[in-house]
Amino acid sequence: MSDHFERAPIPRAGYFRLTFNFALGAAAVLIVAALVVILANDSGRRTQLTALAAENNSNFIRSFTNTLWQRHRAFVASAHQQGAEAIRSLPQTAALAGDLADQARGVPVLKVNIYDPRGFTVFSSDRSRIGVDHGRDPHFLGALAGNDTADLQFHRSFDTFEGVVANRWVLSNLVPIRAQGPNGPVEGMAEVFRDVTPMVAGVEALKRRDLVVIAVAFVLTFLALVFFVWTFQKIMRGEHDANLRLTARIWRLKSANDAKNEFLAHMGHELRTPLNSIIGFAQLIRDEIRGPLDNPHYKSYIVDIYNSGQNLLLMIEDVLDLVKAENRKMDVAPRTLDLSEAARRAVRAAAAPLKQSGHNIEVTTSGPPRQIETDPDILRRIMVNLLSNAIKFSPPGSRIDIAIDQQSGDDTRIRVIDRGIGMSEGEILIACTPFGQVENNQDGAHPGKGLGLPLCQKLAEVLGGALEIESRPGEGTVVTLVLPDRTPAAGAAPTETEHADDAVQPTSAHAQPASRLSMAG
Repeated sequence: MSDHFERAPIPRAGYFRLTFNFALGAAAVLIVAALVVILANDSGRRTQLTALAAENNSNFIRSFTNTLWQRHRAFVASAHQQGAEAIRSLPQTAALAGDLADQARGVPVLKVNIYDPRGFTVFSSDRSRIGVDHGRDPHFLGALAGNDTADLQFHRSFDTFEGVVANRWVLSNLVPIRAQGPNGPVEGMAEVFRDVTPMVAGVEALKRRDLVVIAVAFVLTFLALVFFVWTFQKIMRGEHDANLRLTARIWRLKSANDAKNEFLAHMGHELRTPLNSIIGFAQLIRDEIRGPLDNPHYKSYIVDIYNSGQNLLLMIEDVLDLVKAENRKMDVAPRTLDLSEAARRAVRAAAAPLKQSGHNIEVTTSGPPRQIETDPDILRRIMVNLLSNAIKFSPPGSRIDIAIDQQSGDDTRIRVIDRGIGMSEGEILIACTPFGQVENNQDGAHPGKGLGLPLCQKLAEVLGGALEIESRPGEGTVVTLVLPDRTPAAGAAPTETEHADDAVQPTSAHAQPASRLSMAG
């Protein structure tokens, strides 16, 4: 499995797929955004150009109205009574044309049409348009109603006062002629055609400039975004490769741990059989079942052999149980029991070391007593180990308490309290490591295999509980076994506690510096 993680890298083409896809998406979005900005700017400028040109046309007609209209008012009002050909030949028409040409001199007005209030064309710079009736033209009617009639168009050729011009942008709008003021009656209508080609050229130049600026901004933004995404993906690729290496390492460690556990289990079984024979024969010789030993030294030796065999067997049993607990292969047979009686049985099981050390053990309970369902053999194993540790690391003759608390929520808490040498935070971590030995215990005064607390931790997990340690150097240790009211039977689905990380994390107590360690499965 680990080789697969290490030897199956992502194809290089796949490394930058995100960057490639992002580049395409970003390009599409930025191009659309650029077009929207360009079109919006172009539309805004054209609107401003149209409004400005229309206002200039209006000013042109107001100037005409103020200075020349009185000379032509009667002609415009009565011209509809004559035919178009007659109007074209009238001297009033020539006079009106001359006045309008003079008025347009120096300004870019190309053409002017004059209509009477009915929409009849009285005058046009294009003589062919004279006599045309616009009375029903929506454009004309809109101008009478005060609507905006500005119209911008491109003409390849256009008739003007001075002849035909080519390729011109022309803006036209209808302006009511009100000689009696802004609110006076409409006495006529003037349509002015203005050459706005230079203005449109300026707008186009601004449009091209905007296009260049936006294109440059687009390219720079696009490159910056692609660079950031590429950098981010490169980081992700590195993290991915690191995760692959880490996963491979984890699998290697797991495989090594499984191999170690399998080896320990196999060797434990292989050692236990001859060891039982050694212990059995040593016991026969020690008790002189087959006859007396003539040499007292031999009897001393055989006692040592027997005791050493017993210690070695106990260590093998602890290792095998630790392996079973870690692999969750330990048989669990929960049944209802009374914790006070379980505690007393544990005390009786520890009678031999208690007799040698002279410790005084007190069992107390708090809260309404209730029975719980758990495996009594595993519970007794935990409590005997905790008592053995408390006896081992406490001064001879001191008191050890077993406090059973069944009033704190749904869990039962069993505390083993000693007044011994205590431990610091770092020492707790060492003590909770299999075969770990705290340095101040290496002098031989407190011999041990370093399996007590780790085994208790794993056995607590098997029961669905946890182990907590609180200690101060020189002040003693409190080990708390937390048990649920009902332990899951063997083969049941593991609880959330059983799935938790096995790593232990010490925290500080609130009062004077103390070491506290909570161990949960």
